Amino acid sequence: MIDCENFDTSDPDVCAVSFGETAAPIVALGSKRVLAVVPDISGGGEFQVTIASRMRFKVNLYAFTIARETGQRCSSGRQSSL
Repeated sequence: MIDCENFDTSDPDVCAVSFGETAAPIVALGSKRVLAVVPDISGGGEFQVTIASRMRFKVNLYAFTIARETGQRCSSGRQSSL
């Protein structure tokens, strides 16, 4: 989930989320939140998360790290699927 303010959702077909150059499918969107699926990027790594709307407005929100391997141990001892 991505928190935002006054995100223009007047034309949902042109709203977009990307991790680096990889598009992320949008599940739900509103002016205050966007829910997108983290794309499966082989090799993982750190990516800039970007959102765009009808106004061609793009915002680099923050860096996001995608795990390089599935099954990495979390601090709680559970398996992570990211």
